[in-house]
Amino acid sequence: LNPHWEQLEKQKAEANEQQAEVERLSGELQEANSSFEEAENLLHEQIAELKFNTATLESKQDLMQMLQEQLEERQKLQEQVNLCNNQTSSSSGEEDLTLDFDAEALKSMSTEELLKTIEDLQEKLKVDSSFVEEQEQELNYKQQTIDELQEKIHSASDEERSAIEEELTDEKDSYQMLTETLVGQRRSLVERQESLEIHQTVLSKRKKQASGQSQVDFSPILEQIEQGRQKYSEQLEKLEAEVEQMRDGIQQAQETITAKTEERDTKRQTLQAMEENLSALQTANTQLWAKVNLYEETLQPIQDSLESLRHKLQAIADSLTQIQETGDYQVQAITDMRSSIENLISQ
Repeated sequence: LNPHWEQLEKQKAEANEQQAEVERLSGELQEANSSFEEAENLLHEQIAELKFNTATLESKQDLMQMLQEQLEERQKLQEQVNLCNNQTSSSSGEEDLTLDFDAEALKSMSTEELLKTIEDLQEKLKVDSSFVEEQEQELNYKQQTIDELQEKIHSASDEERSAIEEELTDEKDSYQMLTETLVGQRRSLVERQESLEIHQTVLSKRKKQASGQSQVDFSPILEQIEQGRQKYSEQLEKLEAEVEQMRDGIQQAQETITAKTEERDTKRQTLQAMEENLSALQTANTQLWAKVNLYEETLQPIQDSLESLRHKLQAIADSLTQIQETGDYQVQAITDMRSSIENLISQ
C-alpha cells in the first residue's frame, strides 16, 4: 500500500496548496469588493453633487434672465423719465410712465392716494429688501455648511458617513428650495422698486403742474433709477461669472463622472471574473478534498486489516520458528542416541 499512501500524501499537498490559493484569492476579492464599493459610493456622491450644481446653475440662469429683463425695463423707465423731464406740454405724462401699470388707474389716483401709495411702497420695499438680504445670508451659510459636510465625508468613517450624507442631502434640498424662492423674491423686489420709481415720477409731474413750474428736478429719481440699474448690472455681471465658473465645473464633473463610470464598470467586470475564478477554484478544491477524504477512508481500513494480518503472520512465524527449534533439538537428540547405540554395538 505504500504507493497508495504516497499518492494520498501527494493529493493532500495539492489540496492544501489549492486551499491556500483559495484563501489568497478570497482576500484579493474582499479587497477588490471594498475598492469597488468605495468607487461606487464616490461616483454616487459625484452624481448627486452634479445634479445639485446643475439645479443651482438653472436657478442662477433664471435669476440672470430676470435681472436682464429688469435692466431692460430700467432702461425704458430711464428713457421715459428723461422724456418727461424734457416735455414742455401740460400733459401729466402719466400714460408714458406706466409701462405694465394700468394707465387709467394711475391717472385717476388722487395726489393723497399717490402719496399714501408711495409711502406704502417704500415701507414694503424696506421690509422686502431686509428679508431678501437675510435670505441671501442664509443661502451663504447653507453653502458654507454644504462645503464643510463635503469635506467631512472624505475623512469620515463608514459609521459616520451615512449620517453625514443624509445631513448633506437635507442641506442641499434646503439650499435648492431657498435658491428657487429667492428668484421669485428678488423679482418681486425689483418690480416693487420699479413701481415706486414710477409713482414718484408721476408725483413729481403733478407737483410741477400744481406749482406752475416749467421744470421739475428729476435728477433724484434718475439717480435712483441709475443706482438700481447699476446694482442690477453688478449683480448680473457677478452672476455671469459664477454661471461661467459653474458651467466649467459641471463640464469637468461630467467628464470625471464619465471616466469614473468607465473605471467602475471595469472594476465590476474584474470583480465578476475574480468571483467566477474563485468559485471554480473552490469547487475544484472541494472536489479534491472529497477525493482525498474518500481515498483515505478507503485506504485506512485496508491498512488496518493488513497490520492486523501482519501481527497474526508474525505470531505464526514465531510459532513456526519455535516448532522448528524444537524439531531441531529432537533430531539432534535422536542423532546423539543413535550414535551412542552404534558405539555400544561396535564394542
